[in-house]
Amino acid sequence: MKSSLLQFLIKINTLLSYLINCGLSDGLKLFFLKANKEKDYKVQLKSLKYPFFIRGNTSDRLVVSQVFYTKDYDISTNFSPKVIVDCGANIGLASLYFKSKYPESMVIAVEPEINNFNLLVKNLANYNNFHAENKGIWSESCHLEIISGEDDLPWSFQVRQIEEQTESSVEAISFVDIIKKYDLKEIDILKIDIEGAEENLFEKNAEKWLPYVKIIIIELHDRFLPLSSRPFYKVLSEYKFETYFKGENIIATKIDD
Repeated sequence: MKSSLLQFLIKINTLLSYLINCGLSDGLKLFFLKANKEKDYKVQLKSLKYPFFIRGNTSDRLVVSQVFYTKDYDISTNFSPKVIVDCGANIGLASLYFKSKYPESMVIAVEPEINNFNLLVKNLANYNNFHAENKGIWSESCHLEIISGEDDLPWSFQVRQIEEQTESSVEAISFVDIIKKYDLKEIDILKIDIEGAEENLFEKNAEKWLPYVKIIIIELHDRFLPLSSRPFYKVLSEYKFETYFKGENIIATKIDD
């Protein structure tokens, strides 16, 4: 009985959030969206200058809630971020949030899965100083295979390294590659949600790029990859970062000397 009441209250809260942020018509449409996942549906939020697109019957609507309603990436800074790297960018909603909050920033979004990537590019088409990489973030240059995640939804794709390139494989890009390609002096905000690949990312070569980073927003995935967070905590202990939790994420901020 308590569980049913809790679920009902959560649904009411979600509906109210949609109505407040989208208005009556679009809010109801978004709340009741259970349409063809092959079709893109336009969403206009009051907080954004331009609309964006999501797919029905996918995890996209849940991402909308996380990014714009519970505001998982709403962090406080004592400076105006100029460079933001979004790894595991999915359909680009976190990048949209960052561009809305920090309109003068350069955002680099990295997403390996092609359907997510295509929608990401569509969603950010109206924004300047935005760059998209259809690659998987990794500790080094290599080839990656995309596999379905634990819930088989578009927000949970995983990657694993393979020896040779195939028709369905994607290239990996490292942070060292990104720093060189975009001639970066610093990365003000680094968002990482890569479904367990953070184990590889922090296990090798982290010392080559971590000194460039001021703030990390990361979701860890020990729940389905036990102990995959150990390299992250080990590497972070070697640098001056202070951490706190915000929703599913850990926020790590570099301490000024």
